[in-house]
Amino acid sequence: VASREIIYADNVSRQQQWNHCADDTRTLPSKQSGAQQLANSIASNFAYKLTPHYRHISVTLLEEPDMEYSDYQEKLLDSALLYIEESRYDKAEQLLRKLIESTASQSYVPFYNIGVIYEARGDFLEAQHYYEAADALTVEPVKEINRAVIRIQGLIEKETLALQQIAR
Repeated sequence: VASREIIYADNVSRQQQWNHCADDTRTLPSKQSGAQQLANSIASNFAYKLTPHYRHISVTLLEEPDMEYSDYQEKLLDSALLYIEESRYDKAEQLLRKLIESTASQSYVPFYNIGVIYEARGDFLEAQHYYEAADALTVEPVKEINRAVIRIQGLIEKETLALQQIAR
């Protein structure tokens, strides 16, 4: 109100129907009780939209080489994926960096998978860097990379807005 900025606006309506039969042991709620139930539903929905909450997303790791890998490079990728599954992002990142080095930065797979690691850590700008590096190496569209680029842009925008609101 002090800054005259609207941080959220929405039209909200709720309706509920109660039925009662003569042989039913339940009673109908009073008008006041019914209205209170609807008001509580609206308030819960409104509070949910304005408060931080967890959002779970599914991210697909790239498991297949995009170019001819040596046995050593395939082992690096396979091991990195196993470490990611165990939430050992530090070790997985080391292995993926070795894979980038051994492929002379020509394979998009390790770049994308490192992007996933940074996204899981909540470092969206660094994740965006790796997703864009992976995207730059593709000739044809790769749906996982396309989704990641779009997803990370949205997350960065939301994080920026949240930080601006906190700073007020």
